Amino acid sequence: MTPQVTFTKPAKVLIVDDVHPILFQILRPSDFSIDYVPEASLEECLLKLRGTEILVVRSKIKLDQEILSLCPELKVIARVGAGLDNIDEQAARNKGVVLVNAPEGNADAVAEHTMGMLLSLMNRMVWADAEVRKGNWPRKHARGTELKGKNLGIIGYGHMGKAFANRLKGFGVYLYVYDKYKTGFGDEFVKEVDLATLQSHCQIISLHIPLTNETMGMINSTFIEDNSYPFYLINTSRGQVVDPEAVKSGIESGKILGMALDVLPDENLAVLRPTEQQWFEWLISQEKVVLTPHVAGWTVESYQKLSEVIGQKIVELALFQ
Repeated sequence: MTPQVTFTKPAKVLIVDDVHPILFQILRPSDFSIDYVPEASLEECLLKLRGTEILVVRSKIKLDQEILSLCPELKVIARVGAGLDNIDEQAARNKGVVLVNAPEGNADAVAEHTMGMLLSLMNRMVWADAEVRKGNWPRKHARGTELKGKNLGIIGYGHMGKAFANRLKGFGVYLYVYDKYKTGFGDEFVKEVDLATLQSHCQIISLHIPLTNETMGMINSTFIEDNSYPFYLINTSRGQVVDPEAVKSGIESGKILGMALDVLPDENLAVLRPTEQQWFEWLISQEKVVLTPHVAGWTVESYQKLSEVIGQKIVELALFQ
């Protein structure tokens, strides 16, 4: 349960990223004084931090200990998104700052996007589309693989993982789900298992985990080799949970049958280091890879729902003197 935070009206809110207008409707002007600067540079945003009590962000600012030291009055950081990986959580909590995010707001978007990527991957749709546009008609090589009867593993059973599982109910798959921090969620459709069991049974693995020190590089060469079957890998969580060289080796050896990636280890493609650029060039040359630009949770509907969820959470935690 999120603790309540005491403010004097109006609480000073700084919003540094683009948000849906519904957020302003929820944060009543009589209770909250809003400074909305989505077009401001990082330097301009930093100048506005002093005096801010509630900071609303998406991804523009990486809130490390140094930047947090510029915010002596800060009481709440609200991220209009699912993760908190651009926030030094320990440094924020050491300052007594309450952290809130909105994984409920884009769970449906992520689930549908993951479903689309999985079907595209297993049916070679992206590759087949490109071939037809070249004037080719490669029916033999465009043959797909059916989901029905497959064992599909979900790692992480929060809002995203659960929403994805719900989308799979009509496909005749057998679901194996591992979550290190949750128990008791198994039912007639979801088999709750440990990681080793998931790896020994599944031909498809989908990642729905946050980026933490624990999950950084989780999909490494050991993880890949520990799977009993060659498998398809889907990642709509965070790029850094995947070791780039390990999945490259996995694709080349055939242990990974294909990958659908909405996220990459470094998504600023204009300034990749030479080794990163080399890996990216290899990645985009692969017929067995489907790529999207970190948009799984970014639909027309989730744009509104994310702001709505964050607005409601801010109102619920605010206690005025």
